[in-house]
Formats: sequence, structure tokens, C-alpha cells
Amino acid sequence: MSDLPQNKCPPPAGYYSLIVRGNTFKLSANTLYSDSPNYFTEAFSSLLEESVTKTLIIDRDPAIFSDIVKHLQGYYVTPRDEVHYTDLYSDAQYYRLPKLKEQLRTNYIVNVGGKVFRVEREVLEKRDAPNFFTSFGFGYGWEPILGEPMIPKFPALPPPILERDPELFADILRYLQGYEIGIKDEVHRQNLLKDARFYHLKGLTDKLLASTMTVNGFSKDDYDRNEILFRLKDIRSANVVLLDKINNSNNNSNNNSNNNSNNINNINNSNNINNINNINNINNINNGEVLNENVNDNNDRTTTTPTTATTTMTNETMKDETTKGGTSRRIMYKNKEGTLYVLLVEVHNVYLLCHYDIPTLSSPLISTTFITSPLSRKSSSIRLTLELVLSELDLKKLKNITKSIKASEEINMIIQSPEMCAFEIDGAKVTSDALTNVEKLAPLMKLDNNTGNQYLSLFVTRAILRLNVNNGQIEMELLKCEAFSSERGFNGKRIFLPSDKTISL
Repeated sequence: MSDLPQNKCPPPAGYYSLIVRGNTFKLSANTLYSDSPNYFTEAFSSLLEESVTKTLIIDRDPAIFSDIVKHLQGYYVTPRDEVHYTDLYSDAQYYRLPKLKEQLRTNYIVNVGGKVFRVEREVLEKRDAPNFFTSFGFGYGWEPILGEPMIPKFPALPPPILERDPELFADILRYLQGYEIGIKDEVHRQNLLKDARFYHLKGLTDKLLASTMTVNGFSKDDYDRNEILFRLKDIRSANVVLLDKINNSNNNSNNNSNNNSNNINNINNSNNINNINNINNINNINNGEVLNENVNDNNDRTTTTPTTATTTMTNETMKDETTKGGTSRRIMYKNKEGTLYVLLVEVHNVYLLCHYDIPTLSSPLISTTFITSPLSRKSSSIRLTLELVLSELDLKKLKNITKSIKASEEINMIIQSPEMCAFEIDGAKVTSDALTNVEKLAPLMKLDNNTGNQYLSLFVTRAILRLNVNNGQIEMELLKCEAFSSERGFNGKRIFLPSDKTISL
């Protein structure tokens, strides 16, 4: 048919014979013109033999052609399944039927995990678009290219079959229709999140991400105030950016140190106002109970707040960073509107190793965090280093973040500024000072054969971290930590099933 001459005339009235693989269909001129211009009107309007004999031989599927005839006769043709839908669309393309093509593209048929869904095009385009369906899915690339022959040789179109969970797709379809989705449990949320990302539904992805936004009123910089908390496993690396703010001068470092010290004092003073009897607790393995160290004297509490030791630590740390020419930059989260938030991450079921060392005059001062214990302040200082041990999946996620912000894949696992962390150990709220109470911790400590120093292993059920980049490496600040020092302490937090809970096998 590509050799048809350009001289055309309308086909005369009457009936025309269309022979499709030996099956003859007789259609009137009005029927042929019901969805025109098309393949048939082009053929019978030409000066070739078909317009004289009123007969056209076609090598296509006669079963599908029967549905084409019904469409031309004015009937609404509904695809039975995804295969029938694809066959109809292919022949609508072949016969150049614009109305049928538009009808089929108005209501899609898709097989998801063996279940057939009928989806209105408007539903896919009016909410959370562009998405998989509007950009990569049904009908994409099916339109003929202008200037090609009248009988385009279309490649075989695969039926729209998606190997995804049909129940999850039903939930997503309800969301696209404007309904709320009921999250059954954490597994359901995680699976919905996976499929929302597969279908490129950014709005639904943001809704499914378990997150909390906070405003840090103690931050001295505007860019540092707005925070967002995600589970580490939920973070999409593409949304993570590195704040281009550099603190690399001694003056700035000293100012930061002084401000941090003032903030620490303000927080401690605020805590003293809210809770005059502040308690430092730690689990004693001898009796399995939490030992309380009640501090009733506010003046004594003020002298034990880590102001001097913390200031010394901060200045030394800052001096060490600036002499190395290092830069400290916040890791931020950028949402789809382009708003930046300080990124906080939540991790679960990890370990916190507390490494202890008592420096002597002959030992060099290692640039780590050290805190003076209230019980040993008359003796030498205890140097405490906190090291976080993450799971393989958490480490993999962090390494994905390093790639996104072009940082080193080598992650610094030493916790920065632990004195700012709100600890809860064995169910009791404590400060980092309690971790240097070596007299009570001695039964729980182990010996590190490599260094000869002692360490304590805490099982962290959940913790909140703030991420920074320094000298090209990711560093972590521990903001909140719930941990256990022994299995007996962990057992004390177990809960029983409700008495009316029944389990059927």
C-alpha cells in the first residue's frame, strides 16, 4: 500500500469485501468511514485495483478483525485481558483507527502478578505524575513516526504484564484514585515503599517514608534548624546532598566550641529545672538491677557537668581538624520541592562499643573523646571512645550515600560529641558520664587482646544519628540511644502477650 498514488477520490457507496485470512467481511462505506481516515478508506480511495473491485485482501488475525468490525459498526469493544488489549491496540495501529486507539488508551488493561486490572488513564495522570505509567508504561512509543509508509511495520507489542504483587498494586491504585491506604504493619509499609519506587510515584514514596520533622531551637544557624528523621534503610540516596558550608578557621572553631559549651550548659540547666533529682544509672550484673546514683545537690551537679572537659575536648578536636585542613559539612535531605533539611537517621539492633583507656604522662594524647568520671575525678582522666558497629545492610546504605555525595566509602565509626547524647541504658535515663563509672561497670567489661584496654559492649535497640562529612569521610553524632548492658537487663524490658491473645496454627 505504500505504492498507492497520491491521487485519491472518495469510495463510492455500497458494500466492500475485506478478506482476512480467508474470512470475508462485507462492510458498507458508512461503516468504513465511521473511524476515518484509516487504512480501508485510503485503499478504496486510491486509483488502484482495490477501488475498482471493492475487494481488499488482508493478512491479519480474523478474530481480532471481528472486534475491529464491531468497533466500526458503533459498538464499544472492551478488551478481555491484557493479551486481547495488546492485540486490539496493535491492529488499531495497523488499520490506523484514531478513535479506537484513543478509546484503548483511555482505559488500560494490565496484568499484575496474574491478576487483571482495568485502569483509567485519567487516574494515572491526575495524581503523582509523571510516573511509570505515563513515562515508561502502557502505550509509550506505540505511536507511528510521521513520514513513515501508510502500512507501518510495527514490532510485536508485548502485553502489559508486570511481575509485581497484585495486592500491593490494588493499594497503589486506590491511592491514585484518591483514597487513603491503610498500613497494616511495618512489612506492608516496606513492601508498599518498594513498589511505590518501582512505579516512580514520588508523592506516595514520601508519604510512606516514616519520617519526623523537628526544629532544633538550639542551633545557631538557620540552615541547621530544620531537621528530618528517617530510618536509615528507607533513605533514597538520590535525595541526599552535602551542604556547601565550611568551618575551617580557628576563630570559627573556637566560637563554635564556646557556643556548644554554652548550649550544653543551657541544656543541663534546663534539665535541672525540669528534674532537680537527676539520676545516673547503670546496670549491675551482680544483682541484675539498675543502681541509682541520686545527685540531689544542684551545685555538685553543676560542677560535674562536662563543661571544662568538654570544652577542652572540643577545642582540641577543632584544632586537630583545622591543622589538617579538614572541613566539616552537614549531610542534608532534599525533598521533591527542593527544601533542605538536616538529615537524621534512625538505626536499630546495632552495637555500641565503649573503649576505655587511662592516659599516663608518657602516653600521647590521642585525638578522641574523653570524659572525667565523677567517681574518679580525683585520679587521672578516663578516656572513653564510643564506636558504633552497624549491620551489613546499614553499612551498605551508608556507602550508597557516600557515592551520592561523592565522599570516601571509608566511614568513621567513632561517635563524635557523645556528651550531647541522651542515653537510656537498661531502661534508665543516664548521661555519658555514667559510661565512665568503671567501678560499677567492671563486672561487664571485657579485655581487648589487641590493645590491652578494656571495653564494654552495649546492645542498641534504636538510636538517632546526625551525619556530617569531615576530611571526605562520613562522621556520626549520636543524639539519642536506647541500649542494654546485659541480657538480664534486656529481659527486664520484655513484654508478655495479652491474656486474650489467641494463636491459631
